[in-house]
Amino acid sequence: MTKRERRQRTGEFYTPLPIARLGLQYIQRVVDLRSDRLRMWDPAAGTGNLEQALPTEFLSRCYISTLLDEDVDHCRQAFPTATAFQYDYLNDDDRKLPSKIRAELDDATLEWLIFVNPPYAMANNFERRADRVDKTSVSMTAIRKLMTADGLGAVSRELCAQFLYRLDRQFRGRRATLALFSKVNYIGSSNDQPLRDRFFDYKFKGGFLFPAKIFDGTRGNFPVGFLMWRLDEHSPLSDQDIRLDVFDERLNALGVKKIYSAPRGELLNGWLERPRATKKFPPLSSALKVGDRNKDRRDRIAEDFIASLMCNGNDFTHQIKTSLLSAPYVSAGGLSITPSNFERAMVVHAVRHLEPATWLNDKDQFYRPTKPLPTEFVNDCVVWSLFARSNNSTALSNVEYEGAVYQIKNQLHPWAGAEDRFAAQWLSTAALSTEAQSVLEAARKIYETFNARLSTLDRKKFRITTWDAGWYQVRGALKAAGLLDDRSFRAEHEKLRRKLLPQIYSLGFLRDRLLITPAPSAAPPNRVSPPPPSPS
Repeated sequence: MTKRERRQRTGEFYTPLPIARLGLQYIQRVVDLRSDRLRMWDPAAGTGNLEQALPTEFLSRCYISTLLDEDVDHCRQAFPTATAFQYDYLNDDDRKLPSKIRAELDDATLEWLIFVNPPYAMANNFERRADRVDKTSVSMTAIRKLMTADGLGAVSRELCAQFLYRLDRQFRGRRATLALFSKVNYIGSSNDQPLRDRFFDYKFKGGFLFPAKIFDGTRGNFPVGFLMWRLDEHSPLSDQDIRLDVFDERLNALGVKKIYSAPRGELLNGWLERPRATKKFPPLSSALKVGDRNKDRRDRIAEDFIASLMCNGNDFTHQIKTSLLSAPYVSAGGLSITPSNFERAMVVHAVRHLEPATWLNDKDQFYRPTKPLPTEFVNDCVVWSLFARSNNSTALSNVEYEGAVYQIKNQLHPWAGAEDRFAAQWLSTAALSTEAQSVLEAARKIYETFNARLSTLDRKKFRITTWDAGWYQVRGALKAAGLLDDRSFRAEHEKLRRKLLPQIYSLGFLRDRLLITPAPSAAPPNRVSPPPPSPS
């Protein structure tokens, strides 16, 4: 197994030295490394990348523990004055700690720095062998069992959350600073609310964000945070002003970003009514494909079903999974759109797509609106959503599912036809803005081209058999035939997006963007600043 494969299997992404040095500069703003009463512990040291940034004279007061014996040997050679030892922080108890650290943990006159980059992974089977650590989905550690018994639910599956839980049990009330590299989910995500409710209420002391791709072997375009917390000072995170300096991939300063910690009741995913789904209907895994192989199939729709909104999660990570379908989505995360929740569903769909996803906003949460929604805003969102690329509505004939045959109608078809369709009826009575009307007219021309050239299109591939073909089928068939000229449409659709985008901030769906400020005062990351004066 290569080092990269091991990192991906264990969630161990080693901290590059420039990042470790930058973290140390921030630590020196709040902790006096020269104090002989200060001790440091890195309980997930790996090969000691964080420790490479530390001043040589400080290492004699440092404890370095790691899971694998080979890493312990490496750390003992690299840092001979530090105390390096093998220790499984998520499974071993205090009795396995060296006597020296046990004695100093009991010394109330000492102050502690926990400088750590814990694993990011979630794993089902976590198995320690002589030569490696394996995990597949969720780690079943001793700490996870304690967290489950403590009522912490799904968040107990995350290895980083397990480290936070163990650290709280070990250091709460002590004079200690936690300097933590990690994702920032624990600050604002709904899944991590139990952590904030039960114990994570420490006082924020500063930090920064940077793109995860700086870590070799990471997958995904998300931010990693370095945040410092005082474990003997407490305040709910929702009451704290958590502002982080932001650095790009080359560690150039970009500005400042505020991270919000709102209770679940303020998040968008609870704003939309979810009608009770009782009627069996073929579930779709994509616009055209019936998902009949999933063990956990969601094959029910509500009465008065119009379409399905796939909207799993509540942050930008899930933007790519936000879409509209003409039947239930096969797995978790979908809900039935009905006449009673149609407009809100279209607003939610638009809000989750209007701001492009980036590495920096990947963990940003969507919130319930803080003001009444203007009718024009709602109507603009409906029109934008009906013609978004994430509208995967389709019309499918004679769909066989579990011994029955179904007709899937496209209720999001925008024009009147042989039968009534919900979207066409809605559009016929809605007061549309100039921008929305321009989108509608530009889309009409695409439909006209589609109908005029229907006989030349690959109707079999796109399963086009009825007059109410979906926006996905129309665009796909025209594009495959080289007949899709949508430049005018895309320009009008983009104008509508630009009109809506600032409103999703002013109405409270999203919080502040990056604040452009003078560069953070940290020294260049390729060197370590001299220690600042002792904190008062």
